[in-house]
Amino acid sequence: MIQYSLRLVYRIPPCAYIIMLCSFFIVFKTNSQDTIVVTYNNDIPSSFDVYDETCNGPLSILSATLPAGDNYEVLKVDVSYSMSSLGTAQKLNQRSKIRLTNTGAEEVEVSGTGNTGGIQDYTREISLASGIYPGGTPLNFEMWVRRTLEDIPGCNTSSVRVNAFSWTMTIYLGEEIKSPRVGVNTSSPKEYLDVRSESFVKNSTINLGNPDNTRFTKLSNASLDNQPAYLAWNEDQPFSLGTMKNDTANLESLIFIDTTGKIGINTKTPTADFELVGSLGLNGLLVTKENEYAIEGISDTGNSSIGVVGRSNSEFGKGIEGRAYASSGFTRGVSGFSTSPDGTGVYGWATSSNGENVGVFGESWSLSGYGVMGENSNNLGGRGVYGKVVSQFGVGVFGHNTSTVSGSGVIGQSNGNGKGVYGNALGASGVGVYGITEGLSGYGLHGINTAPTGAAISIYGEVNSEDGIAIKGDAKATLGVTYGVQGISKSPSGIGVYGNANSSTGLTRGIYGLANATDGKGVEGSSSGQFGKGVYGNAMGESGKAFEGVSSGLYGKGIYVKVNSEHSSSNAILAEWGGGSSYAGYFIGRTHIAGTLSKSAGSFKIDHPQDSANKYLSHSFVESPDMMNIYNGNVVTDNQGNAIVKLPEYFESLNIDFRYQLTVIGEFAQAIISKEIYNNQFEIRSDKPGIKVSWQVTGVRNDPYARENRIKVEENKETENIGKYLHPELYNVNRSRMIGTDDSKIR
Repeated sequence: MIQYSLRLVYRIPPCAYIIMLCSFFIVFKTNSQDTIVVTYNNDIPSSFDVYDETCNGPLSILSATLPAGDNYEVLKVDVSYSMSSLGTAQKLNQRSKIRLTNTGAEEVEVSGTGNTGGIQDYTREISLASGIYPGGTPLNFEMWVRRTLEDIPGCNTSSVRVNAFSWTMTIYLGEEIKSPRVGVNTSSPKEYLDVRSESFVKNSTINLGNPDNTRFTKLSNASLDNQPAYLAWNEDQPFSLGTMKNDTANLESLIFIDTTGKIGINTKTPTADFELVGSLGLNGLLVTKENEYAIEGISDTGNSSIGVVGRSNSEFGKGIEGRAYASSGFTRGVSGFSTSPDGTGVYGWATSSNGENVGVFGESWSLSGYGVMGENSNNLGGRGVYGKVVSQFGVGVFGHNTSTVSGSGVIGQSNGNGKGVYGNALGASGVGVYGITEGLSGYGLHGINTAPTGAAISIYGEVNSEDGIAIKGDAKATLGVTYGVQGISKSPSGIGVYGNANSSTGLTRGIYGLANATDGKGVEGSSSGQFGKGVYGNAMGESGKAFEGVSSGLYGKGIYVKVNSEHSSSNAILAEWGGGSSYAGYFIGRTHIAGTLSKSAGSFKIDHPQDSANKYLSHSFVESPDMMNIYNGNVVTDNQGNAIVKLPEYFESLNIDFRYQLTVIGEFAQAIISKEIYNNQFEIRSDKPGIKVSWQVTGVRNDPYARENRIKVEENKETENIGKYLHPELYNVNRSRMIGTDDSKIR
């Protein structure tokens, strides 16, 4: 006899049909084993032909949670459910299978039998979940259902389904598997291995050794008699502290001590008394000392002696990095002094042949501090800071300002005819001077020229390469209104940003802006003047383009313009005819206007069919005060004098207010509209049989856009346009009274 003891009461959580995750479960005990019973309480729909995860499967999950404890073994799982075939569906159209999401295992598909509709029951034992699981593990079963008959399209419960409250999973569990705990000198171990000392004045020591203990490692705690805790091993043997890779003997050493006492961190072959190999993204060594040197390197005298050497083999590493974190004062990230006539105050050497390696990197967070500062007091020449790289993508001098208030990555100042900052890059893609800032108001490069007159230049860029760029701005932020290059001029004749490319060949750019941000601007122009230009282009070449926009994106726009003003003189695009044979606008290819088009005149213009090389042929548009559509054709009446004219299927959906015209062709006869338009057709009757009739029907557009945007045949001019004209020259009025523009050049 099976005795039941209730461990978890069943529960039915609130649910919506579309989620299909509702179930209840009962856990009861049968002598030496637990049994979990879970039932799904909704219909499960089927998909046609293939299993569809948007129909069932992940959307129909029955979950059974194992009891709390160490580990449990799942002995077997019984599944039972019933399926219904409705309408024209038969039992043989039923297909189903169970999948365990914990492991991804699934059973072989089960098929229904019988060529009649109705209900078929399914009961079987499955082994998908057999195994040992930690206590509290949820076992998640998916029910996948499909049908082989497409009587009703799509996913539904009206053809083939698993019936609500019929799907039950019964999980049979073995006894709880307890993990053993071992205690030494204690009867109540708190861990799987708990070693206690014999008394408070003795250490508790664990010894790991070979059979005669000639090779050993000891681990001992501290005791009350001042015996220290220690980790010890044979003095003539190396020692590693690290991790095991994949539970094999391939020890990944983090700390290694060789037989001579050399210590290596992240290396098994230390080449110095102490060698540390830093991990990617972490500091190799961080030492903090107050009022003294955190690290001091002293070298004996010699031609090639070095106090401190910093070396990095990483593609983005830094040989030596200096950081000054003081919030005030003239701090230096790195300060170097040399009294030799050929010496170097700070010398950084990055030997990697690729990557963004840095010979010397300085960073300062102080308002007045310098990441790297170089000063040369010789009046005849010299360099305050000199940067040199041989890498293809290296950086001679790199300035990085992380201040969120202001600051400059690199500041160069010259009081004579020298250069505040001078960069020389000899590589194919090198950068003479490169500046980057993360500050909200900071500058990657900031140049100031205080000369009150003359052709003063704050930042000057010069290149000799055929495809070079004199000054390039690259805004890579993914948010915000970023600027590749921003220039500001307060002079009435000044230029915010001026670019001049003198090379007669190559892809030169006067100004080139690149923005990778979603809403970034490669080049942006803004003008606050009444007749100012945000961006102004002037092409002097015979076939030049004042402005050219090219988009390579899937949904890109070569040129996008928008006007925010509602004034009648505001235009997203204003184009003016230059006279003669020129055009204010010329479009090649498909053109669509998603709105209402108004014009003073219009025609089609093509190459003349009879003299296409020398002449044009033009026809005027047909105009009407209504939004009129015209349909026409020819028809011949039958032996009874009747003819049916079929119009397009959309005719009555598109048109209202129908008008008719009939013309008899070939002989004198009479023809009338015998039945007006109904169901997109009308009928013609003639007084004689076999009469050819030419017909024409018109209608007024009645689509939603036309109903909301009827053409106003006569309307008053806007208040601001009273006294102005679309074509003032035709009324002997000055062009300053032209409607649609306040531009001074139109005047």
